Amino acid sequence: MISTLNHKTGWRFEVSDHYAVFGNPIKHSKSPLIHTAFAQQTNQELSYSAILVPEDGFSEAVDNFLSGEGKGLNITVPFKEEAWGKAESHSDRARLAGAVNTLYRNDAGLLCGDN
Repeated sequence: MISTLNHKTGWRFEVSDHYAVFGNPIKHSKSPLIHTAFAQQTNQELSYSAILVPEDGFSEAVDNFLSGEGKGLNITVPFKEEAWGKAESHSDRARLAGAVNTLYRNDAGLLCGDN
């Protein structure tokens, strides 16, 4: 479980759904703001982080995140093609794009790539 802060109430609460966007650079990403706002609007308790990943550390970072508390990832530059190679299964959208911007494990534990 990850402890997160509700900025409106100031209360801390535990969430079991943790998501992130991986990139390098990543400071510019609006994804945490967008996903957090959407979660609040739909009454979902989740945390969403922007994580700076070393250019030579993508595969290890994905493994560490998804073997821990992580439920799914969004992928941005420069890792979309590397994410394609890491995925064990690809959606039709990912096949058309030849790249992956979403990684998650399905119920069978397979690493799935989508776009």
